[in-house]
Amino acid sequence: RTCIESALATVAAMPKSTKLHLGYALPHDVTLRGDGNRVRQILLNLLSNAVKFTEEGSVTLACQLMNTEDAVQVQFVVEDTGVGISPKDCKHLMQAFSQVGSSISQHQNGTGLGLLICQHLLKAMDSELELSSVPGEGSKFFFTLRSQGTVHLPPLETKGKKALAIGFCPDETALLRGHCESLAMEVVSVRSVEVAQLLLTSRHKGTLHQPKYTFDVVLCATSLLDDIHLHEVISNAGLPWVLVGDASDAMVGTNNVYHVASLLRQTYLKDTLLTLFQRSGTDVRAPLDKADPSPDESRSFHIKPSNAHPDNYPQFAEMT
Repeated sequence: RTCIESALATVAAMPKSTKLHLGYALPHDVTLRGDGNRVRQILLNLLSNAVKFTEEGSVTLACQLMNTEDAVQVQFVVEDTGVGISPKDCKHLMQAFSQVGSSISQHQNGTGLGLLICQHLLKAMDSELELSSVPGEGSKFFFTLRSQGTVHLPPLETKGKKALAIGFCPDETALLRGHCESLAMEVVSVRSVEVAQLLLTSRHKGTLHQPKYTFDVVLCATSLLDDIHLHEVISNAGLPWVLVGDASDAMVGTNNVYHVASLLRQTYLKDTLLTLFQRSGTDVRAPLDKADPSPDESRSFHIKPSNAHPDNYPQFAEMT
C-alpha cells in the first residue's frame, strides 16, 4: 500500500490534479516480494499520463488480487475519463510497445515516452502493458504481476463495525466505502447533517416506520463544519467522530473528535480507526491466512472487477 499511496500522493501534488477526482480501490492487505521502486515508477508514469490527458472527471487506480496456491497475482488498472485514444493510435502505440527498445530512442520529444518506459520496465519483470480505450470516454492501462506473497485478514478492531458517513460527494463516498470494506466495516452514507442527526437519534429508539440504527463511528467531511447544527450533533452523538479534510485544530481532540487530512492515504484512516476502537477495548489483530515472518511489511491491494483481461500472469522480483 505504501508504494501505491506514494505514487498517488506525488500525482495529487500536480496542479492539474486539483480539478480531478483521484481515487483508488485496495481492500485487502498483502505482503508482496518485488521491486517496489520499479512498480512505483510504472504507476507514477501511468497516473501522470492519465492526469495529463484528462480535463475533467476522475483518474483511478484499482488492483485485482487473486491468491493462488503458489503465488499472488495482482492486476493493476489505471483508468481515466479523458480524451481517449483512437483505434488507429492504439494500434500504433501497441506497435511501439512491441518494439520498445528502438522506440525509446526515437521519442526525443517525450511524446509517449513514459508509456514506453513502463513497457520497458514491465518486460524486465516478464510482464507487459496493455490498454483499452474509447475516444471521448477515457482509457485503461493495465498490467499483471505474479509474486510470492501473503494475504492478511482485516484487523479485529474494525471487523463488523458500522460507520455513518456524512457530506461526501459520490466519488469520495465510493473511495471511503472501499477503504472501510477493506477493514470489514459497513458504511451508511448521507449527504446532510439533518439526515445524519435523524439516524443518530434513531439508534436510541426504533419504531416500525423508523428502524433503529447502531453506529460505532461517524466519518464527516470537513466541508460541513460551517453547518450550525454540526457541533450540536457531535456533542450529543456519544460516538467518536473522524473529520476528513482540512479541519480547525480547535475541533480535533475535543469531544472524541479525530482528524484525517485526506482519503488518498487509506493508511491514515486505518490508523485513526484502530486507535479509537482500541480505546474501546479491542486490541487483538486477526490472524494471517498464511505464516508471515515480516508482518510489518504488509501492503494492500484491492480486487475490483474491470473490463481488462490480461492473458498472462508473469513473475517479478522483490517489492517492499
